[in-house]
Amino acid sequence: MKKQKLKAYLKFIVAGIVASVVFSLATIQTVSAVSSANQNSWQYNELYRNQYHYSAAKNWLNDPNGLLYDDSTATYHMYYQYNPNGNGWGDMSWGHATSKDLTNWQEQPVAIPMLENQERMDFTFENTKGQFTDNGKDGKVRYWGQPCTDWVEGNSKKYIFSGSTVLDKENISGLGENTILAYYTSCFQIATRWNDGGDGGMGSWIGMSEVQEQHLAYSTDGGQTFKQFDGAKNATDNLAGTANQQSPKAIIPVTAISGLPGIDAKDFRDPKVVYDEAHKQWLMIVVAGQQALIFKSDNLIDWTYASAIQRQHDVGVGVWECPELIPMKVKDSDDIKWVLTMSVQDNAYASGSGMQYMVGDIDAQGVWTPATANTLANPNWLDYGEDFYAGVTFGNTGNRRIMLAWQSNWKWTGLQQTTPWYSNMTVPRELTLVADAAYDGGYKLVQAPVTELDLSNGQDAIVPTTDKGTGALDTGLILTGDMNNANAAKVTNFKGTAYKIEAEFSWEATSKPSALGLYVRGTDNFERKLLVGYDLGSQLAYLNMLSTDDQDIQAPGRDHTNAFVPDAGHIKLTALVDESSIEIFVNDGEKTITQVFYFRPEKIGGSHVKTDNIGFYVEGGNDKKATVKNVKITSYRSIFGEITNPNQRSLIYLKL
Repeated sequence: MKKQKLKAYLKFIVAGIVASVVFSLATIQTVSAVSSANQNSWQYNELYRNQYHYSAAKNWLNDPNGLLYDDSTATYHMYYQYNPNGNGWGDMSWGHATSKDLTNWQEQPVAIPMLENQERMDFTFENTKGQFTDNGKDGKVRYWGQPCTDWVEGNSKKYIFSGSTVLDKENISGLGENTILAYYTSCFQIATRWNDGGDGGMGSWIGMSEVQEQHLAYSTDGGQTFKQFDGAKNATDNLAGTANQQSPKAIIPVTAISGLPGIDAKDFRDPKVVYDEAHKQWLMIVVAGQQALIFKSDNLIDWTYASAIQRQHDVGVGVWECPELIPMKVKDSDDIKWVLTMSVQDNAYASGSGMQYMVGDIDAQGVWTPATANTLANPNWLDYGEDFYAGVTFGNTGNRRIMLAWQSNWKWTGLQQTTPWYSNMTVPRELTLVADAAYDGGYKLVQAPVTELDLSNGQDAIVPTTDKGTGALDTGLILTGDMNNANAAKVTNFKGTAYKIEAEFSWEATSKPSALGLYVRGTDNFERKLLVGYDLGSQLAYLNMLSTDDQDIQAPGRDHTNAFVPDAGHIKLTALVDESSIEIFVNDGEKTITQVFYFRPEKIGGSHVKTDNIGFYVEGGNDKKATVKNVKITSYRSIFGEITNPNQRSLIYLKL
């Protein structure tokens, strides 16, 4: 008896020692998973909360702003539009998160809060379009009063809208080496009068209207806090504290564009700054309604108007937003092209808002020239889903062009009913410009999830097994056209809701099916599922969400989450699947479809119904067939840590 107890005791001691060693190693391997979840009370396991897409702990977020890699601290900065006071749009400020690997993000305090206690303003402006030019009016108005964000001249505040950042490594601005410069739009309402000398010289009353201007803030502590730059003073005065940093003047006031063709004062926003290496100049692109304006600078402080780009596609349907000029080296070439990306508020390919891109060149005068006469009239869509908007690239990443976007759509924001947070970012994507004669100007953008996602958060990839089909999913599994819905080839060795799946399909012309693809997020019998597929008749790669039974998905106009891909006898489908997000990459990112979705418990039979199955389907009858091979599933651990219990580590069982 004593011997048995001693043996059991020794086993316990040895097991504890080994477990401690193993656990220490495991802790080292997962130490990069640092996030705001580790700093707050646990809350990242709410219904619909995505587990490897960044979202704030609480409250509304939208456009990514000021994306930057600071190589002096090896830190990625993600700033973004954020409401620190609620879960709806409002009180717009710059939220902030940091990362070492583009995947695991640590939420930081608000970086640039709303401007408060702003001084009264008095300036005149000539609108050349909009409400002040209707019915023969001359557009000349006087803005005179207290700026505010409540439309009643009551709170003396200005919103902090979208923008960009620059790491000033060489102190070009005079604000210090490695200072982070944040360019943003201030937005406010102000009392507006006709500039006609009426009402005792003040001007005849019109009412409250909106104005937008370009401002600068700067950080000397690695991007954690920012001071406002007063555009009425120089860098020396701002550093010395003798400038008015409480109520700063804009570095590009709206008066700088007064009288330009097609201009009003209310849609002048979203400055994106980039360096033009070939011509040794800094460029800033800003939207202004139905056009984009380019400014030049040699010191990052003083900006001169250079040129305009006129919208030619869907003119008047919403406005342009979040513009960017991206210098990109063409793959397998030394050629540099300048890609213009743009977000459109409405009538995008899949409905509502979306993103476009156009290829061209820039010259020493700051003039962007489109590749062809049709480039602006026929832009390329950057994504074919509903939920890829306001995407911009990280600065200071060398030859890599890494884009992050807001995974939402202005037309459908009211349908994303989540609490206590609203919305999330996409996975960062690396962009490559590839020569392709089938595209306007001879170039296409190819997108791929950044490799850091797999390296930092990917678990061991597996080759799945199925309950149907002839062969194996690594070398080739033959599926027939009757294998769909409840009879689909179901994966038997994996279930999950946060993963990547890659699959290559092929078919013969004589027996090709009508459609094929993947079922993801399926119930046990695939009554509920998402279809990631390819229709061989229409030659459309598609995402079908109808079987979620979410009636919102069936709203008019929401049946267009697809992209044309010519039938080449084969297609590769890759899907990044999360709790309420899916990002599809067709043929390694030649086309992408990004979408949010909801398996609402009240629609699918209750919260106990799981949607964690994967399957392969072929349609068209049992005389049709297709082969699927090189299939791989990579599960992702949460960027928020272990979601079941943050204070309990996984158990390790040892046998002695």
